[in-house]
Amino acid sequence: MNYSIKTFTIVNLLISVCSVVFITIVIHLMIEHDRFSAFLDNQLKHTNQTISATLADHLTIEAVDALSKHMTTHYNQIKDADYHVEYIVWNELNIPIIRTPQAPFMTHPSADKQGFSNVELGKRYWRIYHSNKPGSNIAITSMYLMQSRVQLEKNVTRNGVLVMLMALPFFALIIWFIIQRGLSSISLTTSEVANREPNHLEPIPQRDVPYEILPLIQQLNILFVQLKNALIREKQFAGNAAHELRTPLAAIKMHVHAAIHDCQDERTLASLNKVMLGVDRSQHQINQLLTLSSMIPDSLSTDTQLVDISGSVTEVIEHSINDALERNILINFDTQTNARARGYPDAIFILFSNIISNAIKYSPNDSDILIKIFEADCNIVCEIIDEGSGLSSTEMNHVFDRFYRATGLTQAGTGLGLNIVKQIIDLHHANINLINRSDRSGLIVQVTIAKADDDLG
Repeated sequence: MNYSIKTFTIVNLLISVCSVVFITIVIHLMIEHDRFSAFLDNQLKHTNQTISATLADHLTIEAVDALSKHMTTHYNQIKDADYHVEYIVWNELNIPIIRTPQAPFMTHPSADKQGFSNVELGKRYWRIYHSNKPGSNIAITSMYLMQSRVQLEKNVTRNGVLVMLMALPFFALIIWFIIQRGLSSISLTTSEVANREPNHLEPIPQRDVPYEILPLIQQLNILFVQLKNALIREKQFAGNAAHELRTPLAAIKMHVHAAIHDCQDERTLASLNKVMLGVDRSQHQINQLLTLSSMIPDSLSTDTQLVDISGSVTEVIEHSINDALERNILINFDTQTNARARGYPDAIFILFSNIISNAIKYSPNDSDILIKIFEADCNIVCEIIDEGSGLSSTEMNHVFDRFYRATGLTQAGTGLGLNIVKQIIDLHHANINLINRSDRSGLIVQVTIAKADDDLG
């Protein structure tokens, strides 16, 4: 199963960052819980001290009324807050003389309740701090709901999580940018290999390559060198072997031709004619080997050219017409376009030469061959339709294999023609289909090649 390194890294980094941040928040809250409680307790104590410092030792009715109004005004300003302190001021008779509106009704705490305590009042739990004003019988009780503290802690946790979630897209963007920059060298290497011409087997530049992919680049360069050397050896072997065989075959053919000219015995003459056919077959095979050698990308020009498909097919027909006339085969040519393709002219000539040659070779005498060229979308389609025996399903699967020959054939052949055709098709990123005719016996060879950009529009 294929996967993206970039996506894998980004997703796992985000999961790791979120997990670390969440765990950090939880641990931080656990550590700060006691400190948070101590802070709120100190706030209660500070409230008592502030009220104690504000109150006189002996309160008059006017002072109590004024203080109550001030407290009410201040309370109205903070009453909607999630957390606020309630308090009660007791006189020397343990009667509450000042209280905030939300302070619970309670009796004066006993002497042993001085300081901090947790008390249940009205089915709610309160954190209470009770103290006496120094040098006076006035007592002060300040308190807050325990639920308020829990809610405050929840709010802090929620805000932390929300901040983390809001920051997550920015984390993702930053991580994506960093990884994009880090993986850019891989993208450049991929582009370098993908956009290479088939004959470009020079090493990939290793400058500014990260250490992590440097071994991969080095191994690719070694592979390119080995592939280049192997192609050169294959080309040289095929070329040398073909050229070395041409000379003795030409000498043999010359001597056999002379022997046939002087021979009077019919049996010897028949044997000599068979030898001549064998020599011709060998020469044809050598020519095909040379053609196959020329299909090696290193032997082709880097720059393609605009090729007139109709003109190329016309040229092939002109070269093949004598073979067709010898067997009374009529070639009908119907072209409906002058569109051009981009490719190698010599290779395209060999492509159609091998296909049309096969159509003539495997068609019966006194038959017709129809060649049509037309446009389909952005492609040029050439169909060569003969009246031969067609191909079986087994032959369809192997007909492009090198040296493959169907059993029972009497026509001369090397088994290389259609293999060469397939290599040329692949070289031009074209397509070839073999279809048995439905109206009668025969084969349709359909070649589809893209129109050149110059002819689009």
